[in-house]
Amino acid sequence: MHTRRPILASSSQSDEEWLAARRIARELDRILDGAGPRRAAVDRAAAELRLSTRQVYNLLARYRVDRRVTSLLPRTDGTRKKRLQKDIELIITTTLREQWLVLEAPPLAPVVAEIRARCEEAGLAAPSYVTVARRIPSLFSPEEIARKRSANAKHLQRLKPRPGYIHAARPLWSARLDLRLPRDVAALLGRQTGVSQETIAAVAMAGRALPPLLLPLRENAKRNRSTWIQYCPFCLADDEAPYFRRQWRLASRVSCFVHGCGLRDRCPACRGGIAAFDQTELIPQHFCARCGFDLCRAPKATVKAAARRLERAIDDICRVEVAKGSPPINGLVSRLLRAPVAADVTSAKTLTNLSTSARIRCFESLAAKPDDWLAADKDATIAHRRRLILAAGGHDRLIARFTDLLEKHQDSLRPKRSSPPGTDLPVLLTAYARIMTGTRHFVRWSEIVSARISAYDPNQDLTLRPG
Repeated sequence: MHTRRPILASSSQSDEEWLAARRIARELDRILDGAGPRRAAVDRAAAELRLSTRQVYNLLARYRVDRRVTSLLPRTDGTRKKRLQKDIELIITTTLREQWLVLEAPPLAPVVAEIRARCEEAGLAAPSYVTVARRIPSLFSPEEIARKRSANAKHLQRLKPRPGYIHAARPLWSARLDLRLPRDVAALLGRQTGVSQETIAAVAMAGRALPPLLLPLRENAKRNRSTWIQYCPFCLADDEAPYFRRQWRLASRVSCFVHGCGLRDRCPACRGGIAAFDQTELIPQHFCARCGFDLCRAPKATVKAAARRLERAIDDICRVEVAKGSPPINGLVSRLLRAPVAADVTSAKTLTNLSTSARIRCFESLAAKPDDWLAADKDATIAHRRRLILAAGGHDRLIARFTDLLEKHQDSLRPKRSSPPGTDLPVLLTAYARIMTGTRHFVRWSEIVSARISAYDPNQDLTLRPG
């Protein structure tokens, strides 16, 4: 009979791990002691613990032997035992170092084929492609891979942490942390700043719509080529702590909706691209990383009103179709990427490859053309909605026009109130004097009324005030 070696609790186990183990034990006890179907109980426990059913079955196999909470604690009794034989591990390491870790940088597939052939010659089990690929990070460091598989010294330079950087577990830093933020980096930022990891993750672009429209990363962009990010100098100047907006990463944005000016993607002093990630020391983001120029002082860039209307309409169309989950959104993104072709721009065929100034000229050219390049669609409803938003200059303006139309329609249906017929003031005063007959003030009121009637002017407002 096969017996399992019990897992001894370590003094390094945290209170959170003990609480999690006890919670799992309670759910597993319900499964083992329950009289209902086992599969339904496992599904319920998986939903309660936020685990997969396979994980629940694995925990159940460990727990059912002696029903100890210690068997559910994380295993901290050493490193995981390697499943491959030492001879196979040696063949994998030797072959990778001889044929994969070279300047020619060959693909991994032919190297795996060679490893399998050598294992078969030695009478050993041939490892799979995934098995070999997973061993590369444990066998070679990123610096060694960059040094031996690339002749470009910049590849190795990017892997070295720079002064002033927050050092994470991995030395690889990238400007695209906003697209994929590693957990250890988020945890480190949370500890250093006191901000929750959820708030930090919400700042990143991960999980957001329209990723094909994000500007690509380029360190040394040519004159008409795009750079990593854009900025509005007036927004940076208005901020108490200047920061770059998420919408400035989109190639479909060429102006600031707040200040009505054009965006910029280069430093006006050194004409270099904006690369806040390339700092050699921690400085505020609104200073150029290459020459130190204050981007808040950049001059205003002008954009024609027609181009701004088109840009806002495009932004509203994207937001509406993303919110509705319309399948044609991919076709819309493809048309936006091919906007330079529709505008007859010869410097590039993709919108994300153009600089901000080139995209401004592209939008100004498109504003003077028919909207068929963007509005046409197989679904007549979607095409009609796009044309309405384009004609109104934005979704908000379209809603405002629709609201005005409804108000005018309601006013036309509402019956008009007729003004009360005119009243003869002398007759009214005479009737009031008769009412006052029999009172002690009658004589005085009759004198006042007689005087008012004799002096009555129809064109003058008359007000009675009792004396």
